[in-house]
Amino acid sequence: MRSLGLLVVLGCSPGPSVAHVAVPRPSPPTEVVATGLEDATEVVKMYERDSTDPPNPMPTIGGYVRVRAPLAVAYEVATRFGEYRELNPDYIDQSTVVDRDPRTKTADLYLKVPTVIGEYVWAVVRFKPVRTAVGYAYRGDQVQGNLDDLRIYWRVVPRGPHDSIAQFEFLADPHLPIPRPWIVPEVREGVRIILTHFREKAEAAAASAEGGGTSQTPNDE
Repeated sequence: MRSLGLLVVLGCSPGPSVAHVAVPRPSPPTEVVATGLEDATEVVKMYERDSTDPPNPMPTIGGYVRVRAPLAVAYEVATRFGEYRELNPDYIDQSTVVDRDPRTKTADLYLKVPTVIGEYVWAVVRFKPVRTAVGYAYRGDQVQGNLDDLRIYWRVVPRGPHDSIAQFEFLADPHLPIPRPWIVPEVREGVRIILTHFREKAEAAAASAEGGGTSQTPNDE
């Protein structure tokens, strides 16, 4: 069964391609700071919490996983927004960056996902950097689309000089005649798949960097 909608997208034709603006890599951590994610392993740990800021009766589904890649590499891979489809190709039909603002470090991502009733959910999601006590984080909110609400949250934190922890949260409240009991299990599976593929992608980038190669160029189209 295809997911309800990990990551939503622009339903009309996408805008023109936008030149990639490189995301600055953070410096390696100089000290160990508690993150609340210290029990992370290479198997994704899932959780569910109430949706706040603003409130929504749909729960927010989250997960976190240990990644054998330095913080700088994990952060760079997490901000390749145009490559989101590669994190869950069986669920996401399209992920295209349609706008960027290098001054505010925001990115507008068009996402398109099929549903179990044969309809598509779509949205333009605006990602903005947000403050976090440890590591680096981005939050994405729907600015256009056919859902009642859509939120995406990425966070990467250090786990020593060579390892990181990636945290991903997702809230989808589609404006479609889909029973809500169908939504949560599908979203949980989508979050797990995205984090698993992210770990693999970040670890491959770290191995390439260690071997003297170059990591994959961010794809915004």
